[in-house]
Amino acid sequence: MNNKKLSFTYPVSFNRDLDLNHLYYSLLASDNEIVIDEIDIYKENFTTCDIGCGIGIAPILSGVCNPNINSWGFDYDQQAIDIGKRIIEVTELNNVNLVNCTFKKFISEETPDFDIITIHGIYSWITDINKKEIFEIIKSKLKPGGIIYISYNCLNGWSDIAPFRQFLKDYQLSYNISEEHALNNGLELLNELSQFKSNVFPKGSRNKKIFENIYNSNKEYLLHEYMSDEWKLYTFPDVCNDLSNIGLIYLGSADLTRAFDPLHLDKNTIIILNRIDNPIMKESFRDLVMSPMIRRDIFAKGTVSKKEANKKELLLNKKFTLIKPAIQIPHEFNFPLGSISINHDIYNLITSSLSEGSYSSNEISIKDQTIIKKYNNEAKYKILDAIQLLVATNYVSPALNLQNDNKKITNKFNKSLLKLQKNYDIIFPCYASPVTGGGIFRNTDITLYSSLGIEL
Repeated sequence: MNNKKLSFTYPVSFNRDLDLNHLYYSLLASDNEIVIDEIDIYKENFTTCDIGCGIGIAPILSGVCNPNINSWGFDYDQQAIDIGKRIIEVTELNNVNLVNCTFKKFISEETPDFDIITIHGIYSWITDINKKEIFEIIKSKLKPGGIIYISYNCLNGWSDIAPFRQFLKDYQLSYNISEEHALNNGLELLNELSQFKSNVFPKGSRNKKIFENIYNSNKEYLLHEYMSDEWKLYTFPDVCNDLSNIGLIYLGSADLTRAFDPLHLDKNTIIILNRIDNPIMKESFRDLVMSPMIRRDIFAKGTVSKKEANKKELLLNKKFTLIKPAIQIPHEFNFPLGSISINHDIYNLITSSLSEGSYSSNEISIKDQTIIKKYNNEAKYKILDAIQLLVATNYVSPALNLQNDNKKITNKFNKSLLKLQKNYDIIFPCYASPVTGGGIFRNTDITLYSSLGIEL
């Protein structure tokens, strides 16, 4: 590949849900009763695929952080794949495969069967034919017991804003103008309306806040998000039904804040929720009340293997590390219906321990005999509850329990990012961490680089 600079207009972003270690933690943290074996990212010939991978951030990070993994991704956008291949070339990765093709073509592409398939940021913008093609990829290329991650726009959260999106599309069709002109002109009209007191944008309303966020967003993102001819909103049962028809079962949500029902739902609502014994309808009821804009769900193909150990024991032995300085971590966290405060002594023990390195709740609990005496056998559980809150609020990340001695490869990759930026104007949004087994935003506080295994 020559030195020609490449461009890609759609915003490039990093989604930590797609990091394999974080994905496994999401399964453990979910309230689903199913307990699966740990995603064995250490085994030989472990395979992953990201459908609609863009420039390949997810497969590239999987490959660089886990050299034993055979990582794949494909996208129909030639520019995006060209950039991804340039990144692979400059960073000298040999276990990442990016393909420029359609869903239909990928079905017949010669690939291995996959342990994990991720589908992020595309499901709500594809045709029914494309959906069937994705289902065929899953049926033919996902291993038995394999994992699916899928995100999609949720009907409940978008119900208020959907009329605005329809107005923008109607504007385009009525004036027979480009999507870009329709977006700009339509947004200006709506923005003018939002400046006045009206039943469309009541002061302080959710509608007004959502619109202000839309109005100030990147235009390329808005063109993709709102102006596509294919734009669908789904309920959780919609997606469950589609995926159950091809042999998938629901395992849990990657939205870790859903573990805190009392902070999203009032007492009376929780009483009603607890009377619902159907797991699909239980999730649907939560969506009805919480109105999430995006669902991020995890499914498995066929029978899922189980461990004798329960989820709590697996979580107690899971290691964690700081991704923000301890000094920035608050004692109290606010949610729609209340707040959670971390006990002062638990807070101090966690922040001081994780400032030293990666530890599990079990390991942290035995560091301070005063804590053990005060809380007896409950100390490790109180520490775990606090850590799970810190992960959900993006102060702490799951760490690999077994370090894969990959620091040389991640260091080489991270240093190559500077060359990519200087020579090719390609800005990769995160560094690779051998500690977390995934991406770390490049604006992360430099004082944490050492504990995250990042050397530049």
